[in-house]
Amino acid sequence: MGRPPHGAIARCFPQDFLPSFFSHCVPQRARGRQTGKNRTRPCLRRGRDLIHPYGRSICVFLALREIRHSPTRFILITVVIFLVSYLVYFLTGLAYGLASSYTEAIDEWDTSYVVVSEDANRNLVASRITETTATEVSAILPESTPLLARPVVYEVPESARDGETDTGKRSAFLFGVDEGEPASVPVVEGRYPAETNEILLDEALRAEGYAVGDTLELIDSETTWTISGFTDSRRFQVAPTFYIPREHFQEVFAFALASRDDTVVAQALMLDYQPPATDLEALSDLKLEALSIDDLIEELPGYRAQTLTFTLMIGSLIAILSFVLGIFIYVLTLQKRMIFGIMKAQGIPTSYILSAGTIQTLLLTIVGVGSGVGLAWLTGYFLQGKVPFQVDLTLFGIVTGAFFLFTLIGALSPIRTISRIDPLEAIG
Repeated sequence: MGRPPHGAIARCFPQDFLPSFFSHCVPQRARGRQTGKNRTRPCLRRGRDLIHPYGRSICVFLALREIRHSPTRFILITVVIFLVSYLVYFLTGLAYGLASSYTEAIDEWDTSYVVVSEDANRNLVASRITETTATEVSAILPESTPLLARPVVYEVPESARDGETDTGKRSAFLFGVDEGEPASVPVVEGRYPAETNEILLDEALRAEGYAVGDTLELIDSETTWTISGFTDSRRFQVAPTFYIPREHFQEVFAFALASRDDTVVAQALMLDYQPPATDLEALSDLKLEALSIDDLIEELPGYRAQTLTFTLMIGSLIAILSFVLGIFIYVLTLQKRMIFGIMKAQGIPTSYILSAGTIQTLLLTIVGVGSGVGLAWLTGYFLQGKVPFQVDLTLFGIVTGAFFLFTLIGALSPIRTISRIDPLEAIG
């Protein structure tokens, strides 16, 4: 086996492929001619005798050997995997970041259920619980905590505006929460508001030039607010959040809390337990309903549609990648039909040929997917603060597992074609 192969073998393999392959595959006793009963030709040995002395490592040898001798085609396949995986990971980071920007404030609430008015269509901000209703609820749910919330508009300094066309107006959500309550937030700089005109801001406003001690103007309030401190990122429905004590909220926004027959004292009532069935019936009589935090999040305007859209996009891209890989591998299998025929004529089992192809595909996937996730992370790092991109290791792990599962399915797609190759017909 030391000399270059000839004939059909030479046309199918590089000059140094088969010699080095068989130097690894064929046992010593099978090399050269033997005499007597044990006379055996190496190319006619049974497949079980061609097993590499180190086990399945021969499959890795075959996979790497072919990549070395045909780098261009495998680079193209890897580039396709890289581009699709980069797009999937970037969209995954965007989807998770956008979903988080909807729910950051709610995710940190130390509560399990919230009670809202039935007429609000499960919309927290649209809910209105009057003083009379709240008094009746306190008899049913004595441990409930009121929560006040409303959308507001504030003005940013000229230095933070984007060109002359920028009006400087931004949207936010203001919460009336006392310190220590389930919806209260940690203070990362400064202190919690104590005076009537003090306000706690989301840290996102630091990038707009605000600092502790600065003043803030709310469009629908005549009060000039003084920034007492900042909390960490607590966005709600993509907008930043502001916090003031509930009593101050009721004083400053009394005009917004006025009702025809009563005064609104809360948008929701917070509970740290699931109300029993009897309490739920009593709430229903008051035209109220209790929602779990997960249900409340699902009912946020636009949240479900956005999440479903990104999920379908990501799933479709993963399925498309597996389909494209399956086509690539099938075409390569047809191109290597003669090679596989010669290998089967040499006694190499079909399982070894399939294993080599599978390992080859997994190696390409590791390189392509690894490059894709790395570039997606770098893109998100440089776009930090400009787009809602966040990396969730669990979600990225699920996407990676799906990639490898579907590429493995694609790698095994030509199993029927390879198993049905007739060596004599393939060699011609």
